[in-house]
Amino acid sequence: MRAKLFTLCLLALLINISSRAQDTDLSRIPSQTATLLSHTGQKSYEKSVFNFECGVRGDAELPKRPSRYDIRYGGISENGDDRWLDIVHRSGAQSMIKDTGEMKWAEVYHVPVLFASPNPHTGELTHSYAGGRLQRISPEEVIVKAIVGHMYVMHIKDQETDYYVMFRVEAIDPKGECRLSWKLVASPER
Repeated sequence: MRAKLFTLCLLALLINISSRAQDTDLSRIPSQTATLLSHTGQKSYEKSVFNFECGVRGDAELPKRPSRYDIRYGGISENGDDRWLDIVHRSGAQSMIKDTGEMKWAEVYHVPVLFASPNPHTGELTHSYAGGRLQRISPEEVIVKAIVGHMYVMHIKDQETDYYVMFRVEAIDPKGECRLSWKLVASPER
């Protein structure tokens, strides 16, 4: 019995040390920035999409994997509100996105696990209304509301790639610009 208890305590200690090592590494990763323009507001798909792996917006020349974008800003407008971030639909994409709430980079101590979708996305969204107001867009974790000060985790997965990114919405201006700070991060699944 004591051997089992000792083993469990040792395992808990090792997990704690391992998570602290990840925390330190995460804090050392410098953040980068990107400014996306609303797809519906600015009528520009190229300026609304971003590829985190290459660190480029759609109107830039992609050094590799042409025409593969991870996220789009302002692609959906509900009652004039286009402050939405959605996963760019492409064949075989199993990417997921999640709002982790309001926080600053200094408050991020670990990367939350976000499993990829077991099935590729179809590109279809369902809107649910109650009392004439939008209540939900599904499938969940394919689209999120862009909220200034909120941190998001994204698991980007398709036939060619599999990685994690965290980003924070730094600012949204009335002209339709959304400024993000972001970091490529190690997968917490490994």
